[in-house]
Amino acid sequence: MSAKRIERDLARHAYDGVVERCARLNSFAGNLDKDLEFGDILSRQESLAVDDIIVLSISARRLVSVCGIDLARKDWRVRKRRLGFQDDKVCETALDEYINLGKLFGIIIHSEVLDIVDSDFSAVLKLDATLDTIGVMEWLHRNGQRFGYFKPKMVVRSDRSGFLMFNISDFVSCIDEFLLPEANDICQSGGLFLEDEYRF
Repeated sequence: MSAKRIERDLARHAYDGVVERCARLNSFAGNLDKDLEFGDILSRQESLAVDDIIVLSISARRLVSVCGIDLARKDWRVRKRRLGFQDDKVCETALDEYINLGKLFGIIIHSEVLDIVDSDFSAVLKLDATLDTIGVMEWLHRNGQRFGYFKPKMVVRSDRSGFLMFNISDFVSCIDEFLLPEANDICQSGGLFLEDEYRF
């Protein structure tokens, strides 16, 4: 098998991995109706979304490499977010800070902490370092089942970065808007039509 054929196969495989994981994450991030009785479904959704983010980042990095895209020179960025606590409510702030998509792939792939926050409760449980177990129980007692859900956010920290948070939907949108069209154009100029499964 020639090297050119291997690259074509790698590009196709990486592209398919990126598209599949983007589709799954887009479904997860767009579903704010969390009115499910069985808690295992919600926790399994989060676990699958974390896996999808990791596989998406690996596949996207492979696609970037095969296509020869220099992400360091691209202005493809994801906006950072911050959650704060005020009067038992979670307040979201969109920061005027962004992270380069290529750097974000690396942080996710080499992450030490990778978690999803999608409700007041998960924010209190996972992010409020001032609360111990008793504090979390008191918060639950005060708020009962009244906590709200919001767009799922990924919280990530690697061995080379501090904690950062971003909307999963922003991450998927950046890949959809910038990376996939560029990879598709590059491959198409080489005779590989990624969007068409039947043209090689």
